[in-house]
Amino acid sequence: SRDAQSVTVSQQIDDKNRVAPTLTSSGSMSLEYERSLGDDNSLTATLKPNEAIDVEWKDASWTANINMPVDGTSIEGANVSIKREVNF
Repeated sequence: SRDAQSVTVSQQIDDKNRVAPTLTSSGSMSLEYERSLGDDNSLTATLKPNEAIDVEWKDASWTANINMPVDGTSIEGANVSIKREVNF
C-alpha cells in the first residue's frame, strides 16, 4: 500500500556471502545476512532491532529456525523449531 512501503538493497559480497538491508516508510529497518554452506545448504540471519533475531539453517533435508525476541539489549525466550523433509 501507499502507507506501508519498503526498499531492500541486496549485495552479493562474494560467492558465499550476501547482505540485504531493508528500510521501511515507517522508519524501521532490518538487516539480512546469508551464507552459502555449499550443496544448497545455507545459514540466513535477520536482525530487526528491538523486535527479533531470526536464524534459518538449511542442511540438506533438515531446516532449523530460531527466533529470539529482542528488547533493547536483552534477548529472551528463544523459539526453536527443527523439521525434516521426507519424501516417500
